[in-house]
Amino acid sequence: MKRSTHRWSALAATTMITGTLLSPVALAAPGSASRVERRVETALPDEVGDGVLVSRVDLRSPLPAAVGPRPEACEWISYLRYRPAGGPADPQRADSVFVEQPGSFGSADNSDSLARNTVRSALGKGQRVEFWAQARRPNCLTDNTGLRAGWAARDWRVAFDYYYQGKVIGGRKFEGFKKDSELGFLAEIGVEQTVRDQYDLMLHELPNPEFRRTRTVCGGASMAGLMTGFFAAWDFDGDPATTADAGYRQCGAFFGLDTLVTSDPVGLQTNPLLKWAANLLVGKTHDVAVQLLRSGVIPRSLVSVPGVNAELFNALGIIGIGAHFEPGAETDLHRRLPANPVTDTALRLLFARSYFDFLSGANDIREFRFTNAALLGTLMDNNTANLGILQIGMGAYTGGPVAPKTFPLPGQVSGLPLVGDWLATVTGPNPRVGPTDKKALYGWRNHDNVQGVDYTSPGHEVTSLRDVARQFGNPGVNSWEYYHSVRTLVDFGLALAGSRDGELVNLRHAAAAKAKPTLIIGATDSAIGAPLKLFFPKGTTFAPGYTHIDTLTAAYRQNTGRPEHISDLLSTFAASQARD
Repeated sequence: MKRSTHRWSALAATTMITGTLLSPVALAAPGSASRVERRVETALPDEVGDGVLVSRVDLRSPLPAAVGPRPEACEWISYLRYRPAGGPADPQRADSVFVEQPGSFGSADNSDSLARNTVRSALGKGQRVEFWAQARRPNCLTDNTGLRAGWAARDWRVAFDYYYQGKVIGGRKFEGFKKDSELGFLAEIGVEQTVRDQYDLMLHELPNPEFRRTRTVCGGASMAGLMTGFFAAWDFDGDPATTADAGYRQCGAFFGLDTLVTSDPVGLQTNPLLKWAANLLVGKTHDVAVQLLRSGVIPRSLVSVPGVNAELFNALGIIGIGAHFEPGAETDLHRRLPANPVTDTALRLLFARSYFDFLSGANDIREFRFTNAALLGTLMDNNTANLGILQIGMGAYTGGPVAPKTFPLPGQVSGLPLVGDWLATVTGPNPRVGPTDKKALYGWRNHDNVQGVDYTSPGHEVTSLRDVARQFGNPGVNSWEYYHSVRTLVDFGLALAGSRDGELVNLRHAAAAKAKPTLIIGATDSAIGAPLKLFFPKGTTFAPGYTHIDTLTAAYRQNTGRPEHISDLLSTFAASQARD
């Protein structure tokens, strides 16, 4: 079958409206009706040819009136649905359904490889499973018009011209990246709304409570594991005397990738002394913080923070188009990006080889020559990018000389006794290098072609750059949450610190959630491995050579010749739970 080059050429393939599944009100427990009003499912074209069907599901579930003015797009919950070709259309006929929260700054497309791999791995074991990758509400603020047009044209310049040159596409003109002053409603989008959206999604899409209780596996990577812990502990009807609506009753089992699945990792709610101390220290802090967010004293989003802002995430999408369709062609995209404090700081933060380069602007990334693939690798690879939390093991440079990086820390610090693992939380545990020849054209070797490279090895390269480029450049929803809600981060941090005022009072079932079967998989090359290892349960398994983000992006076939490690473990885990 001929593959489409553009997912969104199939918008006419909208197929399912609420009512095609069994009524959620009829089968759910009393008081457990979903708030979803309407369902739209759009089949996405087959870009990969791996036997996995992908569709985007949008559920209209209006926000409370008190949230204030917001775009109509923000009244919808979205997720990407992955299932095997030839499998049942009704997810409640699947052997299992994975329901995944997105991690920090991530969104649904960020898990595309993991979702596909898990569906394929399970099918090889005789199991037909679905994988649902959720997106948080703030994804409604992202304008993907330019990325979709650029992907359809197989030309990153089409996307660039839309976002930076004022080009009109389909009658629409880019209104610019949003400012914090335009995002007041995000002060109301926190943990409560995030877990409520998952609850409404699950009740609507899986209306049989027995199926949810026995056949769903809930979880995610990074912040998503802890957010799943909040979901599991949440009391959705607000009545301490009942548990029918508790989050933990909606999932048969849990999984966490380089994270924990808990709302109370240090036992603040179960130890009376610790609970007293937490209440004394954070007490009513949550309510105060919410008021500061509503007033704008605390920013409602991270739109101006270098390294995790909307403009950089968008640039990665444009780069992804070039890296996918013209990986070996020289690019000037990095030279055409606007010079402004946020963009310049972000590029220096990711690229600078030394403190001198970072502070002075010397040896700027714009002074070097890259192919499209090498530009993406430069900003994201585990041996090139300076921020450990964003690194992906997906190959190595070719075409020119490189030298070790010392900014912000040398990669070798991870080998220092006692403190090495903790220092690696900044820049990751692997050696990092940067280009040195401004005349050479730097190209890129994919993850399966790094034999003989002196600063890496096949065992530390697990993700295909081509897969990452497709996920960035051709979003079904988004790979990144451009306008990450600070309210979510505030709620998240204070809840972990023991705050239980305001809506956080509904975090009531931490102990019951811990009793559910849970699979935790760590990553040996994770930038945040040191602090996580303090809390990992005994017997935690580790994915060898994986970075934090590799847990979501790793290729189906690894350099070892074996299937991808995490999806293999997840599919086995789901099968064991479905039999119980």
